[in-house]
Amino acid sequence: MNTVHPRALSSLLRSPPVRRLCLLLVLAMISTDDTRIFSSALTIAQDVVLPLRKTPFTPERHIRMLQLVSVGVGVFFFFGSFFMAQLDYIQLFVALMTTMWLGGCGPVMIFGLYSRFGTTAGAWVSLVTGMVMAVGGMVVQRNWADHVYPWLEDNNLVAAVGNILSTVSSPLNPYVIWTMNPVKCPVNSYELYMITMLTTLVLYCAVSWLTCKEPFNLDRMLHRGIYDLDGTKKIKTAWTFRTVFSKLIGITPEYSSGDK
Repeated sequence: MNTVHPRALSSLLRSPPVRRLCLLLVLAMISTDDTRIFSSALTIAQDVVLPLRKTPFTPERHIRMLQLVSVGVGVFFFFGSFFMAQLDYIQLFVALMTTMWLGGCGPVMIFGLYSRFGTTAGAWVSLVTGMVMAVGGMVVQRNWADHVYPWLEDNNLVAAVGNILSTVSSPLNPYVIWTMNPVKCPVNSYELYMITMLTTLVLYCAVSWLTCKEPFNLDRMLHRGIYDLDGTKKIKTAWTFRTVFSKLIGITPEYSSGDK
């Protein structure tokens, strides 16, 4: 196994371009981490904590709450990255992490804004299911060789589970191949991501349809029709071969020839 001599590494790091590059990498890492922490803390505070309160926070308590949530997210990031082993390629690892939020948040963002049947119950079911499936999948992947596969083997379930996985994945061969493996979980992170999104989509639609008492007024939320409050007159043009390009890029009759 080839190793770098300490003196060679020390001489390399004395080079000004290398030192600047290392400093740039550290700054980029800090910038990325604090952006992720801020985004996660803001989402938790605004979309989870505040809707559960009957009375709003004062500005001082609101800022204090954001600070505490940010610290909590940072602690979670630290222990999560400290104890979690890297079992997938980095791209699949990113997919696994995004599954924890986007797996359940996708249906909420799409149908919550652009459907008349979306409800709060459907959103909660979608989000909770997405996070549970993501964390559960991560735990199974992390403990597959140590605990999951030995448990299947002790209960004589290896062949049965392997046949189920092969049967389910057979229509998608050769793109998706699920074969029993004693070392690595047969379902990778991208496939878990897809399964989570499909499951949360079905659950969001089903729960929303069951709990929807009346259609939501989309025109009011989007300020369309009689709810248009901007006071501007919108000129409509028909879709023709000559106007299709202008309409796609947003050029309307208000533009002069010079503007176009």
